[in-house]
Amino acid sequence: MAEKKQTVLTILMDLYAQVEELNTKLRYIVLSTFRDVVESRRDVGDIVAQMVNKITSDVPELNSLFYEEIMRISHK
Repeated sequence: MAEKKQTVLTILMDLYAQVEELNTKLRYIVLSTFRDVVESRRDVGDIVAQMVNKITSDVPELNSLFYEEIMRISHK
């Protein structure tokens, strides 16, 4: 569990670093997800699924391969 959590946190940090500063919606979603993964006792996979749903509705222009990859990693 701790390894999965660390992997997801690393991916979120990388994603945040790549997000353009102008895309404040996506930056906020990534930061709030990072906080949830660190602070919450909920399953990491559930937290990431919630993030993906939020991004899908708020930032639809992102590539679907990102969703598939983050979901695959978070549900190992």
